[in-house]
Parts: sequence; C-alpha cells; structure tokens
Amino acid sequence: MAEVFVVATGVISIAAFALQSIQQLIGTIDAIKDVPVTLAGVQQDLRALAMNLEDLNVRATKEGWNDSGDAEATGRTGNTHAGLAQALDCCKADCDSFTKGLQQWLKHSVDGQISVRDKLMLGWIKSGAINAFKTRLLHSKTTLMLCLGSITA
Repeated sequence: MAEVFVVATGVISIAAFALQSIQQLIGTIDAIKDVPVTLAGVQQDLRALAMNLEDLNVRATKEGWNDSGDAEATGRTGNTHAGLAQALDCCKADCDSFTKGLQQWLKHSVDGQISVRDKLMLGWIKSGAINAFKTRLLHSKTTLMLCLGSITA
C-alpha cells in the first residue's frame, strides 16, 4: 500500500515537471513572430495537453493523492500510476528535446523575427520532425486520458 502512495505522489511531481516543460515550449513558440503554421499547430496541441495536466493536478489534490491515507482503498492501482508516471516522463523528455531542437533550428532568427532561412528550415526540412513530435504529443495526451479514466473509474 505504501508503494501505491509513493508512486501517486511521484506522479504529481512528474506531472508538475512535465507541465513546466510544456509551458516553456509554449513560451518559446509564443516568442516567435509570424509563427509558421506547423508550429502554430504544435502550440495548440501543447495547450490542450497542458490543460489535461492541470486537470490531473486538480484531481490529485481533490482526491488527496498527497495525503497519507490509503490510496488503494479508492481503487487506484500502482500499475496505473506507474504507467501514468512513465507517460508523463516521456512527455517531458519529448518537450525538452523539441525545445532544444527548436532553439537550434531558429539560431539565425533574432528577437522573435524568424529569418527566411529558419522559416524554410521549419516549413520544409524539419516538417517531418515537427510532425513526429505532434504524433508523440498525441500519444502522450491519449495515454494521460486513459490513465486518468482508469484512476477515476
């Protein structure tokens, strides 16, 4: 039973770190003037995922995941929390990696003004990487929703 509590509180911490990574990436994209359409789509997906993570934090607080009570008695299982923790950890790693890549791809842009070279890089050369990231975001969002559904069911 103690393991379930430890995993549950670990999930809350990992969710906070993942949310921080997502918000950092949203801020990086917000700083770009004339955001290319491909990045605008990423930004919308990130905002949706951030809302889901905020919902997770609200549910965790409401259901007392930080309390020292019996987490198993409410129907939550360690496996669900472990799966959720893994999905959140992957989401954070993906966002951190994409943020670093985006900063690298925009190295010729100054003060939020995207250079022609960087616009070409994002719109054509890196479109596959951007689409792959969007797919990983979709998987993270789906996994998060499934785990939340099984926790509250």
